[in-house]
Amino acid sequence: MWANQVVWDLVSDLTDEEFDRPFGEHVGSIRSRYIHMAEGLHSWIHHWIADEAQPRPDFMSMKRDELFQELKNLNQRIIDMLQEPVDKEHEIETKKGMMRFSFEEFFFNLANHATYHRGQIVKGLRLIGREAVPTDYILYRIDTL
Repeated sequence: MWANQVVWDLVSDLTDEEFDRPFGEHVGSIRSRYIHMAEGLHSWIHHWIADEAQPRPDFMSMKRDELFQELKNLNQRIIDMLQEPVDKEHEIETKKGMMRFSFEEFFFNLANHATYHRGQIVKGLRLIGREAVPTDYILYRIDTL
């Protein structure tokens, strides 16, 4: 949550053109990275809690602040899930057949996925000539003392 906020504080100052500007093949814009992260979180949460009936919000049509607020809400749901012990596994179909994943693996995947895409967003900020900041764990500890 801290790392997302640190990066968002920079992104929130972008012009709409900067927010929507594509900055690389297969990467898209900063907006598209946030949409991708929100879609992924929404899908994984609803797969995990077996609530496939929950419709996916239209992330594409959300205004910038609405998109970030939804991303924060989805992340908070993950944090809330961490508060209760989860011992079930989730099975997904893969190219190699059905595979089972523990909640710990699911959580690790989400953290890794967010880190990867925050890195793309930071790279995008640099490519458009904006300031970028590191979000290393040590900096988190120092910042939140």
